[in-house]
Amino acid sequence: MMAQTPEEQSRRDFLRTVDGAIQSRSASRLSAIADLDRWLRAGRSPVDQLTLWLPPKPIERKRDLAANEFLYEDGEGKSWRLRIARQADDRDWRVVLPDAPCPPKGMPRMRPSDEAGAPAPATPPSKTWTVLECWPLPH
Repeated sequence: MMAQTPEEQSRRDFLRTVDGAIQSRSASRLSAIADLDRWLRAGRSPVDQLTLWLPPKPIERKRDLAANEFLYEDGEGKSWRLRIARQADDRDWRVVLPDAPCPPKGMPRMRPSDEAGAPAPATPPSKTWTVLECWPLPH
C-alpha cells in the first residue's frame, strides 16, 4: 500500500465530510463546507435565504471524474457532479456551488481549468441552491 500525501489525505477526509453532509440533506451542514465567498462574489443571494435542492435519495458517490470532480448517483439512477476547490487564502477544501442543478443547453460553463477565483457568468436569480449538478452537462 502506498503512503498518502497530506494533500490526498485532506481531500479524502473532506470527501467523507461531504458525503455525510449530503446524506444528512442538511442545508446548514452543506453550507458550512461550501465556497460561499465565490457564490456571493458572483452576485447571488446568501444560501440561508434560499432553499436547498438535492436529487432523490439515496445519493452515493460512485467515482472520481478528476482530482476535484466526483460523480454521484441518486435514487433514480441519475448522475450528478460535485466539484471541490481549495480556498486561495487558507488551503481548506470547499464545495463549488453550481449555478443550477441543470443548466440550460448551450449555456457556457466554467471548466475546472478556468481561474479558480473567477466568478461564474451572471444568471437569473434563483430561489434554490445546490451542491450537485447534472452530469453529463447538456450541450
